[in-house]
Amino acid sequence: MRHAHRQGAHTLLVPSPAGPEAWGWQGRTLSRRSGDRWLRVVSQPLDKPTGHLWDGTTAAEAQLPRNIPRPRVLDMLDWTAGGHRYRAELSELVPWPVLQTGGPVLTDELDLPDIWWTELNEALTTLAAVPTTRQAVRQQWIDKNFPAYLDIPPVQITDWSRASPAASHRVFSSPQ
Repeated sequence: MRHAHRQGAHTLLVPSPAGPEAWGWQGRTLSRRSGDRWLRVVSQPLDKPTGHLWDGTTAAEAQLPRNIPRPRVLDMLDWTAGGHRYRAELSELVPWPVLQTGGPVLTDELDLPDIWWTELNEALTTLAAVPTTRQAVRQQWIDKNFPAYLDIPPVQITDWSRASPAASHRVFSSPQ
């Protein structure tokens, strides 16, 4: 992956990657700063089908409304080597500091201005209206993991929906 990442940077004519590596799902993605851009490389064995991990960034760029703040995809490159397909995605670099490191769960309280929370809720409202077939959590995962990790019977989900500010208000609200 490191070689593929350097190759992607070289072919897309951006500076050599620098700074900390950001590894993704099962080592299939590697992202790093490359000059004033962000370079993500994803890999997939040629004998496996591609899917959301492969197409997620480009699908989001094509399908999400422009008013949802996010880094824009600037260039993309696909190639094959050594039994794998690779995709390099060059995006704008987010110039702000990271709010959380070490995993997806916030461990420290965030000190952010009220406008940050307002803009997040506006973006979530817009995002919730975008049609999708993607599903972050499936019933099969709930059936397996509730008993294993929570030691309780799984709940049966009967009403699935996209995330929205109303559903996540308890999480995404300005601290008082």
